[in-house]
Amino acid sequence: MTAAPIYPPFMSAPIISGTERWITHLRKCKSSNRWTFDFDQMHKTINENANATRKIGWFLLCNPHNPTGRVYTRPELEELAEFCERYEINICADEVHCDLILDETCNHIPFSHIKDNRLITLHAPSKTYNLAGLATAFAIITEDKLRVDFKREMRGICADSNIFGITAMCAAYDEGESWRLNLIEYLRGNLRLIEETLAPLDIFQHKHEATYLAWLNAEKLYSIHKGTKTNSKQRFADRILVDFDLGFNAGEDFGPSPTDYSKYVRLNFGCPRHVLEEALSRLVPP
Repeated sequence: MTAAPIYPPFMSAPIISGTERWITHLRKCKSSNRWTFDFDQMHKTINENANATRKIGWFLLCNPHNPTGRVYTRPELEELAEFCERYEINICADEVHCDLILDETCNHIPFSHIKDNRLITLHAPSKTYNLAGLATAFAIITEDKLRVDFKREMRGICADSNIFGITAMCAAYDEGESWRLNLIEYLRGNLRLIEETLAPLDIFQHKHEATYLAWLNAEKLYSIHKGTKTNSKQRFADRILVDFDLGFNAGEDFGPSPTDYSKYVRLNFGCPRHVLEEALSRLVPP
């Protein structure tokens, strides 16, 4: 089980592994202007499929969240832990964006601080330190049996660790903190630029707390721009590529159809400021 919108591999992994996929959906909380879990829907999904042959074994959590930029609070995580405990569901927590908290009022709470049993926590230096090309990540698993099972299942799927990646990861974590803090300030500046530039368009519609990924309402964008080259039958990401010469991720990839994720696109603002300024200028009507 996972909650959409969500990083696409969270939805493809169960299919590739030959297991059943259960998708619930985050809800937009109007009072806080944040995306959060819809526990009523999650309980309903479990109860409606109580007689299913295959039970839900895992909840795939992304925190901080990709693509909405949420940093889940302790009460939210505690309720998720209670939900998983009630239905005997293990948790796999992807916390790869945990070093990229942009909202100074937020703190990342590792799920292991909520519960440490029936839990796999995934980390990597790839997002924060731009080391994805070195293909190095790690899992934290405190339970012996679960760790043995994990190692068995990853054979033939995950490549062995490489010395270049391990060396770079150790260097980043041991010596890269000052660099990371400068990066955070730079990304905060990029985020402020997005918020200020797009405010008149009202297409960045929720509180952004972490990551360099912005979840934008493209439907709203096209309600402002008239007379474009493309038509409404095309995906918004494809239309934006043609009309504005910008490459965004399509919202459809972050949730199963039919959903309203098709009206969204994801913008990566982990880039030089002048590049972001140029991109945003193309979205604002003259």
